[in-house]
Amino acid sequence: MPVSDALAYWQSLESMAGPQAKVHLTGGEPFSNWPALLAILQAAHAEGLVAHELETNASWCTSPQLVRQRCRQFKQLDLGRLVVSCDIYHQQFVPFQRVRLLVQVAQDVLGSERVRIRWRDFFADPVDINGLGQADCQRFFRRAWQVHRDRLTGRAARMIAPLLELHPPEVFAEADCYKPIFASRHVHIDPSGNVFPGVCAGLVLGNARRKPLPEIWSDFACTEDEILLTLARSGPYGLLQIANGLGFGPSEERFADKCHLCWEVRSFLAQTGKFEPTIGPARCYRAD
Repeated sequence: MPVSDALAYWQSLESMAGPQAKVHLTGGEPFSNWPALLAILQAAHAEGLVAHELETNASWCTSPQLVRQRCRQFKQLDLGRLVVSCDIYHQQFVPFQRVRLLVQVAQDVLGSERVRIRWRDFFADPVDINGLGQADCQRFFRRAWQVHRDRLTGRAARMIAPLLELHPPEVFAEADCYKPIFASRHVHIDPSGNVFPGVCAGLVLGNARRKPLPEIWSDFACTEDEILLTLARSGPYGLLQIANGLGFGPSEERFADKCHLCWEVRSFLAQTGKFEPTIGPARCYRAD
């Protein structure tokens, strides 16, 4: 994300929400482009803006010297908290010793109160599933989801949902999505400027590169968008009715929760191309 875009979004959020505004920098992995991340933090600091949280998976933590240097920079820039992802999913790809190194150094430099581990129970008792058979991996995945119920969208919909108890879509007929979409006070903005409500990646409220955030919010309040209004009134089950009219099926398909249902239906609708840009961008729905 260009520094100018990040700064504009940040200032807009501050002006809209006032002192209650909390900006959380995350990804993907924001450290994958360290010069850009540092430039954004420095520009924000120069304008008196403070990041509430910065999240990382610690994949970049290859030496104590590097970690200490960057943590000292965070301290100089008045970073609120450093959030370290630590769970069975990330540790398939990131060696746990890198997470441990980051936590130890960050707590020393920033103070333990400014380091949040997601999740502390896994950090205390990590599990390495690399080299385990499929059945054992699935058992650990199922147990992890029961302890920390993450969203069953994207890769989780493909890998975790089939391991759980599944239900016919009618079970979710009364579960609307008004609150998470229209009343969450929480948005994500991706590098292209797409604004997602809460944690609903792939559901676009507007694009901050094309229209200022206050205008997006004003237009959103009186939206007539079919997808957003259907979700608000009748949830993913209502969205399923739209998809069924376009050939979605089979009718005996079952789902772990309403987010799983929503993801599968939106993935189908994304393929039709009929509901862009609200259901998008396309990269959110790719299986790779």
